[in-house]
Formats: sequence, C-alpha cells, structure tokens
Amino acid sequence: MDTASLPSIGTVSDMGKTQSCLALSNLEEYEKRIEKGRKNGLLLVEQLSNLPIEIVCRHELPLWNGLFFPVLLPKHGQSGVFLEFCRSRGFDVSRFHYEVPELILGSDYAENYPGTYELTERLVCLPCPESSRIRDSLVSTIRLFLDTTKDCSSA
Repeated sequence: MDTASLPSIGTVSDMGKTQSCLALSNLEEYEKRIEKGRKNGLLLVEQLSNLPIEIVCRHELPLWNGLFFPVLLPKHGQSGVFLEFCRSRGFDVSRFHYEVPELILGSDYAENYPGTYELTERLVCLPCPESSRIRDSLVSTIRLFLDTTKDCSSA
C-alpha cells in the first residue's frame, strides 16, 4: 500500500477538530430550530383547542421535537382525504404509514385504538408554521375541512 498520499497525523487531527467544531455549531443551530418549532407548535395547539381534533400526547409536548405534531381527526378514515385537502391548499401535512410511534403506543390511545391501522386512519401530522399568518391559514384550512366533512358519514 502506498502511504505517501495519506495525510499526516497532524493534518488528520486538525481536520477532526474542524469537523467537531462544525458539528457542535450545527447541533446548536438544530437545537435553536427545535426550540423555535416547539414555540410555533404550541401556538398552533392553542389555536386548535376549539376544534374537534385531539392533540396526541398533549402532556408530552415539552419533549416534542418541534418539527411536526400528531393529531387525531374526529372520524375514522379521514386521514387520506385530509392530507389531500391540506396539500391542495399548500400545507405539507403527513401521516404515518409505519408503526405508530412509541409515544402514542405508550399512551391511553393504545387501549382505545388497539391496532395501528385503526389509529393511522385518524392520525395526521401537522407542520408548525413560523408565521402567524400561515398558522392562521392552516387553522382556517383545518376548520374548513372539518366543516365540509361534518355531515359526511365516516369511512
């Protein structure tokens, strides 16, 4: 093996220090984004409090990652229609297509909704907009969806 092209130990050490500093800087920025997301999410939770949706694991919100938060829609089978409705209005709402996260399975929802399929048919994840204008628009979109599906039978 030709070792002439390998960097010296000092160079590797300097590269490691640089990468460590960069990683710590990125971690600090990531933590700031999470904290900002949590604050925006809590504002959204407050705005949703009068709507007939359930905030999943409300007691665990301080531990929440700040990127999105899960809610349960009032009727079984609504998550796919809700997702399309919100996306057609520019909101990136998602749903779980995989095993329900531990925070939900560990809560009282596990008793009420024993199967992952049944739970995910009502479970959606809302984004946490930074702008109050966009947050208001998201809440209006959710309200419109709930109003238009109020009289429909559940799927």
